[in-house]
Amino acid sequence: RAELDLGPGRPLVVCVARHHPQKRLDLLVAAWTDAFAARATADPESVPLLAIVGEGPETGPISQCIAASSVGWSIRLLGRREPATTYVAAADCFILASDWEGVPFVVAEAISLEVPVISTEVGMVPTFLEGSSLIVPVGDVAALSEAILRWESDMEHFQAEANEYRQRLQREFGRDVLTAEVVECYQQLARRGQP
Repeated sequence: RAELDLGPGRPLVVCVARHHPQKRLDLLVAAWTDAFAARATADPESVPLLAIVGEGPETGPISQCIAASSVGWSIRLLGRREPATTYVAAADCFILASDWEGVPFVVAEAISLEVPVISTEVGMVPTFLEGSSLIVPVGDVAALSEAILRWESDMEHFQAEANEYRQRLQREFGRDVLTAEVVECYQQLARRGQP
């Protein structure tokens, strides 16, 4: 937070993503702009900071999207950072706008760090965040913008929810649980006499 020169009380939203069309950083910038354009002039200090960690072939086009945004000053491309989880841990919220994912480990990492997550409905996200009002349809700028504002308007609620999701993730997907499931799978195969 100090590196980003974040003023006291200003929320930090972090996205960790490869700069690739699949990750829809263009959609994220559009949703961010929709969410905060109205108050950018009247109260710019109230606009959270969006920090995007990562790099890739779409860095140029994403930079152009940010430059064209009326709230581009509230979005920072940080490039590659190691470890990226340092930025996720410092965040008030993590956001993912992908068109598709399998098992987005960065979402699981955010949950394990008790960071609220806003995400498109991709891969394992609905399983990890079952019942969350911060999961939105893929490709829907308006829904993503609304989710950002919903989170911002009740950060305490979503922080408490993040704590619950962390406990659930540990209970259902923790190392011991997954190890036991793999062992059981091998035992079933051994009982069948299969290699």
